[in-house]
Parts: sequence; structure tokens; C-alpha cells
Amino acid sequence: WRDAFAALVEAVLTDGEEVLVLLPYQEIRRQVLFWSSALDEVIRPALAVLDFDDGAVLLGAGDSEIVGVVDFERAGWYDPLLCAACLTPSPAFVEGYGAEALDAGGAKVRRLL
Repeated sequence: WRDAFAALVEAVLTDGEEVLVLLPYQEIRRQVLFWSSALDEVIRPALAVLDFDDGAVLLGAGDSEIVGVVDFERAGWYDPLLCAACLTPSPAFVEGYGAEALDAGGAKVRRLL
């Protein structure tokens, strides 16, 4: 996963450089390289929706049953912690996903990357 993530980041940074967006590109690259060992914890990527949050979940009339999920245009095979919901998870998300998965090993670093 480390190599795939590095390629994704490099593509985004290269796009930014090509259109002259002012960012500290070398510092970003340096930080990603420095912290990238945490990405080795991802043995097998999983289907993840990058902009997934509470608003993407459709609930039934009683609010206790999920009847649908929307906004899959940014879905792909990623580190599951890459989804937006993992950055600032709601209590319900933590309960369903599992607090131990959000706090394990380099999970915080992976979410920040």
C-alpha cells in the first residue's frame, strides 16, 4: 500500500506543480516519505469511499436500519482509514467501525497522511 499511496500523492503534487498552485511541495514529499512506514500496516486495501460521512448513509423510517449508501464516485481500493469519516468520526461511526481499528498502531498517522 505504501507504494500505491506514494504514487497517488505524487500524481496530485505533480498536477499542482503543473498548474502553478503554490504549496510547499518538497516539504510535503519529505513528510510523506518520513511517515510512510505506517502505511505498511495495510496488508490488503479495502473498498473505501473517500468522502464517506454520515450524510452518505440513508436510513429507514425508524432510523435504525440502513437502507442505502450514496456518493460512490470517489470509491476505490484504499486503506480503509483514508475515508473522511475516519478523520473526525462520530460516536456512531466509532461504535460501528470499532474504536480499536481507529486507534491501532499507526492508525493516527495513516489518517493524517
